[in-house]
Amino acid sequence: MIAHCFRGRNVSFHLACLLLGCAGMADLCSYLSAEVGVPVVDGVAAATKTVESLIALGLATSTRSEYAAPGPKQYVGALRGFTI
Repeated sequence: MIAHCFRGRNVSFHLACLLLGCAGMADLCSYLSAEVGVPVVDGVAAATKTVESLIALGLATSTRSEYAAPGPKQYVGALRGFTI
């Protein structure tokens, strides 16, 4: 279905690459690249390689608290004991 939607339209869309956002589509990269005519990137593999690179460089998550902490969440059922 993805190939059908993009086949022959990469020029009109100025499509340089296609990024898949679902691990379940990883096996389709080669097929889609051949059908669409542009590189197809598996988002999960790309994210994994990014993390591997950060680890190899000795980098870690920032400690500057630039992101908001998640708010409290109430758990129910078997997870009730985890409520903060």
